[in-house]
Amino acid sequence: MAGTGVLQNMDTGTTVTLKQLVKYMMAKDDDWATDILIQAMGGKKKTTKILDKLKFANTEVTTYIGDTDDTELGADNQTDASDVADALSRMYRRKLVSKKASKAMWKLLEKGTGPSALAAKLPTGATYDNIAHVNDDLGAVEEAAILFNKHGKGVIVVAMSEGGDTGLEQGAFHSLGKKVYHAVLK
Repeated sequence: MAGTGVLQNMDTGTTVTLKQLVKYMMAKDDDWATDILIQAMGGKKKTTKILDKLKFANTEVTTYIGDTDDTELGADNQTDASDVADALSRMYRRKLVSKKASKAMWKLLEKGTGPSALAAKLPTGATYDNIAHVNDDLGAVEEAAILFNKHGKGVIVVAMSEGGDTGLEQGAFHSLGKKVYHAVLK
């Protein structure tokens, strides 16, 4: 299995807790951590059933993130912007899983996973919390963010693009974030 993130650089036999795996998955974009968590939940089909119970009907786990053999055969996990936005909204309101777990997950997002393409052109005083992923090999840019104005009012923005030039896609995300901010939060 291929992977990204911090786990691939750890010594063989290193013990990692489920809590650490969630942190690596959310805050470090660690594919291996994601795959281990999917396995810990009972595999791909069981994870999809759990997501269905959480009312994420448009999300399906059909392959492990780091399984390049599956992706070369055309297998790909599916989600849509509405499921991602709903997850962010419920996490922010502390209603995704439990209040405690939702709060802990949100704390990880507050640190972000790196620079935000959606927040790149926001005015001074604006802030954001996000999770983002760029894969140059697939031409994929994905980001989910809550953009906040200086008064604390926020808007959720989810953008996903695949199969193009990631530099151009990120430029489009810059423009999208700025336009949504000015339309909703100004």
